[in-house]
Amino acid sequence: MSSDLNSKKSFFSEFSPSDKAEWEELIKQDLNGADYRQKLAWKTLEGITVPPFFMKTDSDRLEPEYSPPLHKTTRWACCEPVYDAKPEPASQSIQIAIRGGADAAMISTTIEPPSQELSGDISGTLIQTQQDMDTLLDGMDSGTELIFDCGMAAPALLAMMKNTKKHPLKCYFTFDPFTYIARQGRLPVPEERIPKLIQSLCEAVDSHTLCADASFYHHSGATIVQELAVALAIGSEFLASVPEPDRSKTAENLFVKMASGPFFFPEMAKFRALRLLWNRMLDAWNITPAEPLKIFTETSRVNKSAADPHNNLLRTVNESMSAILGGTDLLMVHPWDSEIEQSSELSKRMARNVHHILREEAHFDNVDDPAAGSYYVEHLTETLALEAWNYFRQIEGEGGLLQALKNGSVQNEIIKARKEKEAAYQKYERVLVGLNKYSNPENKVPEKPVNSGITTSLKQTGYSFIPDIGDEVVLLRQAFLEGAAIGDVLERFLEPQKVLFVALQEFKAASPFEQAREKTKRQDP
Repeated sequence: MSSDLNSKKSFFSEFSPSDKAEWEELIKQDLNGADYRQKLAWKTLEGITVPPFFMKTDSDRLEPEYSPPLHKTTRWACCEPVYDAKPEPASQSIQIAIRGGADAAMISTTIEPPSQELSGDISGTLIQTQQDMDTLLDGMDSGTELIFDCGMAAPALLAMMKNTKKHPLKCYFTFDPFTYIARQGRLPVPEERIPKLIQSLCEAVDSHTLCADASFYHHSGATIVQELAVALAIGSEFLASVPEPDRSKTAENLFVKMASGPFFFPEMAKFRALRLLWNRMLDAWNITPAEPLKIFTETSRVNKSAADPHNNLLRTVNESMSAILGGTDLLMVHPWDSEIEQSSELSKRMARNVHHILREEAHFDNVDDPAAGSYYVEHLTETLALEAWNYFRQIEGEGGLLQALKNGSVQNEIIKARKEKEAAYQKYERVLVGLNKYSNPENKVPEKPVNSGITTSLKQTGYSFIPDIGDEVVLLRQAFLEGAAIGDVLERFLEPQKVLFVALQEFKAASPFEQAREKTKRQDP
């Protein structure tokens, strides 16, 4: 037996080799003469047709420029969302998560410009002063990674962070003034001030302060191709906004925020395509990256249901696997009940355990680029990359993302894709288990989700701000050390202009079915 095992003879040498034509003939016979390319092919909403089977010869035809680099998926960071409104409970929640096996936490702080209140509004975790930031970080382990989902408030929170003794914490700030335009339909500050803010944020050490927020476009209904192209266009717009000597530093600060959707293999290919396209985009700018692109991923909110929340847990497992096998660096799994109420300790623990099971039991963290060599995934990767690169070039041809957003072309394409998705769910071409198929009429939809967060007016202390000169973050640091609150210095980083452009809205696939269910119940005698 041992001599047989040690033999160099192939285990399959007794079988004659077969080519693709022979397999195609067998498939044709099984389909009674029908063309399998028409009968079995899958046409995605991106307009990509995926053949039903592949062989090694298909992989051999891959273009080298669209072959993704080997990515070492060693140990992704397990990230937990924080929902507490006050800094002290938020700090405690982070520490509980870390003791439970999390590596990182995401703190959401959203600032809205003045409306009825003269000072403006703040929601999420209410970090308004230096003391609030110090309270949040008190007792925090220096190895903890923090993601501040704060948008245009990033300069203020970064300034507070740099003032603390806990600055060695590795932090990410989702500063993306271009996506603000797509979200709000207006510039966040006068256009000439955007480069100054970008350059100021690039001075941060041990932090990624510039974000290509492709997750927003995913949650607005974008296709995978559109997500990838817009991510590249945001990165390119950041680089175009700064002088040539500052571009390498800008590239080092950039990271991409993604969302992982429900389609297992295409989503896996999406992350692989992003890495190769990002390197290609940097190469077009004559930039050699000092380190691989950082990708922060959250599980999608598009397909989550408030009426049938327990299925959400199953959906997040599928989405997590796609993101991990595709090569994400940080992953945040939303708790299954985050759509309906303040997430319980049980739901947060279950979300955290998705990571633990995939690490400790499935050993997903022990394989380098596990999707490499799969002819199917390689084909999807190449096809998505090619289509996304072409759309990226189209955006650049308009003058870049900023101009394309002003023109409304990007928004119009995403709105069109969203309508196609809505129609697919209505026609049952896409299935939401528990809603448009296998629904339970006894499930109820909550009237108002608790996790929408607390909104309050920004504090103002009467602080008299410093002259309009110098580095923005440096000036903000001084102001916060002298006792200023965010409400005192808001115009330094958020001065919204007139609404002039098309704004995108969040896409919730479950909403029409949940609304119809509640309407029917109200009409019942």
